[in-house]
Amino acid sequence: MAKIGLAAELAKQAAQAAREEMGEPAREGGAKKPAEPWKPAVLPSMFSLDQAVGTAVTRVAAYYRKALAHEGLDMAVVADTSQGAPVFQADLREGGTGKVVKAYTAPDLLGMFAAQQKVTGVVVDGQV
Repeated sequence: MAKIGLAAELAKQAAQAAREEMGEPAREGGAKKPAEPWKPAVLPSMFSLDQAVGTAVTRVAAYYRKALAHEGLDMAVVADTSQGAPVFQADLREGGTGKVVKAYTAPDLLGMFAAQQKVTGVVVDGQV
């Protein structure tokens, strides 16, 4: 029984250390401060979701291009505008031949980046 109590105490200490590392204030006595309601940012009047997604995909592709260059791979963003609204895709290519190894849709690329960076969010003005 003492081992269970010790394990629970160690788990509490680890959780507190993780909260402090993330910048959350220490909790006293387990009391929780009520969360404030989330308020979306005010978007500019000329905001364009297509442009924001394009900017985000371009930035993430540039990140992967730099990270994969030593492997002999390149990543290029392709926008298909034949349907009216642009549809963005990022192609992972072999550096020497230019052969497409894998093609990522914009949501797949942004989702993969967010998962690898262990962040979540919304694309706003090209910010992921």
